[in-house]
Amino acid sequence: MANTKTTFNYFNADKISVKFDGEESYSTAGCLASIERSVTVKTITKKCAGRIVRNDSRPTGLTLKIKVQDMPVAVYNKMFSFDKAKTGGAVALGMNKFSKFGVKFDAKDEDDDESYQLYPIMCPSKMPDLKIDNDADTIPEVEIEATGSFDSTNHLYYEEQKASMEPSVTFEAWDPVTKF
Repeated sequence: MANTKTTFNYFNADKISVKFDGEESYSTAGCLASIERSVTVKTITKKCAGRIVRNDSRPTGLTLKIKVQDMPVAVYNKMFSFDKAKTGGAVALGMNKFSKFGVKFDAKDEDDDESYQLYPIMCPSKMPDLKIDNDADTIPEVEIEATGSFDSTNHLYYEEQKASMEPSVTFEAWDPVTKF
């Protein structure tokens, strides 16, 4: 299907799914409240006679800040590598490394045109802060901060507009990593 749209303004995103190392498919990660992406860039400058004659920049990594509500407990526990306690149903935060995971979400513009994004190798960079406010008017979001790594094809993330895909492709089935 040909894409004739030449602009895309991120306006809304609602679907979010995660897949942990060793899993075959993505599972829902709750209700997406917001997402922020920050790409770190390294710039190399060449000077001649005290003047800049060339600049080259390239990405070196990325950070995502994802806020969700209704995150499944199993997803949260796996993401932060909680151990099962020796007795009962308790879980415990121990010395295990946080789990690596892929995350994908759909973004919509003001015309409801969709764009899918996939971040194949992410790892939490901090635990979510906990704040309980008995006087709150809204249910707080869980904020996940994670850093991204390059995958085996040297990509940090993938993005594709729904309009450029075959009509039969769904968000749940979309996985561009298998295309490369």
